[in-house]
Amino acid sequence: MTATPMRIDVTGALVPLTADEITQRQKDADAAANAVTAASMRLDFLTFMTLFTTAEQTAIVNSADPRVRLFSLMAAGAQYVDLTDPRVVSGTQLLESLGLVVKGRATQVLAGQAAPSN
Repeated sequence: MTATPMRIDVTGALVPLTADEITQRQKDADAAANAVTAASMRLDFLTFMTLFTTAEQTAIVNSADPRVRLFSLMAAGAQYVDLTDPRVVSGTQLLESLGLVVKGRATQVLAGQAAPSN
């Protein structure tokens, strides 16, 4: 036996939800879940950097490549680092292509996963 979803109407009476109300509540719940997922992909710079190992952090900071330096400066100066932002994706992939992070790590970092050794 399943419970019928109910709401309180303007008179204070308990009434069953209509099919449209149930559909709208599900859409609202889905939108809220997506907003939480999107928000969780936004990190402050320090949290973003903790996704990298100490060796990777050192390699990034010591890189003489102007693209790496620019990416680091832009990320550090941003209000937050959005792991889905195309600039963050390409910058993180650049770090991997230059060998500053181990192959496969860009995907982990962009998924918000710290290195196992961190």
